Formats: sequence, structure tokens, C-alpha cells
Amino acid sequence: MKIASDDDLHFVNVLITGDSGTGKTSFASSAPRALYLAFEQQARIVVQARQRETGVGSLCGMLFPETAEDIRAVVRAFHGPRDRPFCIFDKETGEAIFEAEDWPLTLVIDSVTDAVKLIQEEIDKQVPLEYASDGFADRNMRRRGAYREESERMFRAIRDLPVHVIWLAILDEGMDEASDGSKHRYAGAKLLAKTHRSALMQTTNIAGVSRRRIHPPKFEEGVEVEPARIEYVIQLVGPTYLPLKEFRPLGDIEEPDFSSWLERISH
Repeated sequence: MKIASDDDLHFVNVLITGDSGTGKTSFASSAPRALYLAFEQQARIVVQARQRETGVGSLCGMLFPETAEDIRAVVRAFHGPRDRPFCIFDKETGEAIFEAEDWPLTLVIDSVTDAVKLIQEEIDKQVPLEYASDGFADRNMRRRGAYREESERMFRAIRDLPVHVIWLAILDEGMDEASDGSKHRYAGAKLLAKTHRSALMQTTNIAGVSRRRIHPPKFEEGVEVEPARIEYVIQLVGPTYLPLKEFRPLGDIEEPDFSSWLERISH
């Protein structure tokens, strides 16, 4: 049985959504002692280059999950004894997959879209798909319900880990139409279904959107005095109440550096 600790309230769960190339991975690279779960080799190049350039953030390790069970193995590792090195074990063989002397302070999932796809692939493997006459896979309501339940289970399991969590996802935005015909704009993570998106939002306490702003050149009397530049911004928004309330209220801030942002809210 685990004893409740106030230390558990000091961890943040951040969801960053944004278009490709807007700085999501660069933001995550500034996290302290991060265990990085990536699904593309490009992430390793960006993270290492960014850390060399800025000197901010540190990498505990970078892993490339290939199955949903790989993600569960990471979750189990965080429940291991703290007086021993951090170790991820293979469930079937019991062999160590990854080991680090210092425990991670941050867990990065890049991206949650890919993590959810692994769950879908696992379920489709367990219960083979049936195909309609047009050749497309028939994903009925029960199957989609299984996707949602397993995804929500993963979201909650990661949310409750004693570590900062950064979820990265492609931004999905548009217009929703309610049953009464009214329309409203939505923005969130690009996942398999809207129910996945709302479930993920419920497990995070900080939301953020990455943007790329293009500033045109400035001219004075026909002479260019300032060249065009591109600015990458992460806008983080905290709700009115957080377990972090004891530190300082969170408002809308723009801060591209996760480590310095943690310093800001914890002092």
C-alpha cells in the first residue's frame, strides 16, 4: 500500500498541441532529466541538437516504443523501489530493457497520437478485423469502445506517476455542432476520436499550444533595418485551481523553456 505524500502534488501534467514544426519537441527537450518516449528518429536529432545549443534540459534516456506493452513496461518501472536504479523490465523474459542510475524527473510522450495507435494495433491483433464489401476495415462501436477504454487506462496510469509528464500531439482544431444545432470551436490533440481527446484533457492540469509567428522585415525610408524572423512560442494556460495552487496562481504565460517554467511556478 502506498502512503499519500504531498510531493506527489508538485508534479505537473502538460499537454502541448501544435502543428508540425512549431517547437513542441524543442520545448520538451528543455525538461529536466527526461525519459523520452519517441516514435520517430527525428525527435532524437532535434532533442540532442537543442540541448547542445541551449545547455538547458537533460536526457535520462530515449526509447522508441513498438507496442502498447512497451509503454506499460515504462509505467511499471516508475512503481519500482526508489532505493535502486530506475529499471525497465521485459514482462515476458524478466530481462532489463533500460537502466539509469538517476531516476527520471520528466516523462515525455512524443506523441500521444502514436501511443494511442499502438493500443489500437494491439486490440486489432487480439480481435482480428472484419472487412466490409468495399474492402475497408469495419471498426464497430464495440471495437471503438475498446480503443477508448484502453487509451483512458493508459492516460490515467501515466497521470498518476511520480514524475512530470509532457504529452505532445498534433493540433486538431475546427468546428463542432451540438445536438441543438449550435456550433462551437474546438482545439485539442489529434487523436482517433473526440472521446480520446476529452479523456486526455481530463488527465492533464496544464494545456499549451505551440505557434509559429512570422515577423515581416522592417523598413525605414526604403532601407531594411530589421530582417524577417520566425518566432516560436509555447503558450501555457493553467486552470484557476491546481494542486500547485500553494505555489502561485497560473495565468496565461509565454515561456518556451520547460525547466525555467517549472522554476517559476514552484517558488
